Amino acid sequence: MPDRILVPLDGSELAARAVPWAEAFAGGLGAEVELVTVVVPDMRTESLEAEVDMNRRFMSPRPEEAAVERRYEERVDRETAAATSVLEQVRGSLRQTAGVVMTVLRGEPGDAIVAHIREHGSRLVVMATHARQGVERAFLGSVAGEVLHQSHTRVLLVNPRLELAARVPGRILVALDGSPLADAILPAVVPLAQQLGIRLILFTVEELPPPTLPVQGANIPLGLAPARPPAEIAQHLEQVAANLQSQGIGAEVAAAPGPDRGETIARSALDLRCDMIAMSTHGRHGVGRWIVGSVTDTVVRIAEVPVLAVCPADARAANPSS
Repeated sequence: MPDRILVPLDGSELAARAVPWAEAFAGGLGAEVELVTVVVPDMRTESLEAEVDMNRRFMSPRPEEAAVERRYEERVDRETAAATSVLEQVRGSLRQTAGVVMTVLRGEPGDAIVAHIREHGSRLVVMATHARQGVERAFLGSVAGEVLHQSHTRVLLVNPRLELAARVPGRILVALDGSPLADAILPAVVPLAQQLGIRLILFTVEELPPPTLPVQGANIPLGLAPARPPAEIAQHLEQVAANLQSQGIGAEVAAAPGPDRGETIARSALDLRCDMIAMSTHGRHGVGRWIVGSVTDTVVRIAEVPVLAVCPADARAANPSS
């Protein structure tokens, strides 16, 4: 079975803006595009479903019970047909439809999509960061956030307000900080670089030592010292770059100082002529992590390029408060 790139949709124009990005990657990777939407049953459908389930479990079939089951099945058929119609409209807008699959799920959107990914797998999930929640809401807490945090697969987050035309990137800024959790993005981005000839810019935000206050001959730091010395991080990135180059992957190291990590990463992607950012949703920040909702959220909201993100499977264990 060919690899598939999954695109969750909800019928909104904003959600559909992720589709061209999926199509661009599918062409480069030789993958199918799977358009997915989720039917959220209304209260009447849920009531009929509960009644049908109770009848099947505890009662012998009777005409009135069969009628309830028919009404339930008719409602499900109507809901499924309406959802399929939405997917067909999107499919009709694609340049090629031979490699497009349409899937209708039922349930809560985040849970249903994550369960589908776990059952069938996906090379890449491509989705808009804002859909039904409105354009002013951060992706954390939305369906995109749930899929990213629970599926532990690669998710390309596309802000619908991006003006950049959809295309396979030539250069990706890979945000690293020397920690194993931040390095978890590498297994997700390296195969793409190998298959598509993408150059990786291994980037870190330089943490400067805090200013000090001289008190009675001693210098008292006004803040926390960097979790790891900048020289140690730079050495780690150089080693990663050398390893990638030995595999035939174009890689270089870059750094920039900045008080706000998310803003520095987003700005540096433009300064370094990168047309995508890749990062783990957890790395070292402050007390020891980048937190979903802070650095990653900032990057996704303000970057002028899409963001390829991964939440490592061991991130929750390492960061129980995240």
